[in-house]
Amino acid sequence: MMLSDSDSTLREKPVRDLNSRVVILTGASRGLGRHIARALAAKGAQLAIAARNAEMLEEVAVELRAGGTQVEVIPTDVTDKAQLDHLFSETER
Repeated sequence: MMLSDSDSTLREKPVRDLNSRVVILTGASRGLGRHIARALAAKGAQLAIAARNAEMLEEVAVELRAGGTQVEVIPTDVTDKAQLDHLFSETER
């Protein structure tokens, strides 16, 4: 989806403070997901990060925790319903 000039309010809208909010983020082990995790952490979010690669998730978690972010690592294959159920139940605790 492309944004036109008439959609400029979407780009200018500031992200609200996420202090103490819990965010579940899938695909957080690398690339765009990792960058989004950093941005959410900078806004004060508590994160439950998920992806298939547990080692890479731990690397992201170490980086974010060093900045004071509360991070829960939950290795998850989002194509597996049982793993998604586990992700949500772990996040609710």
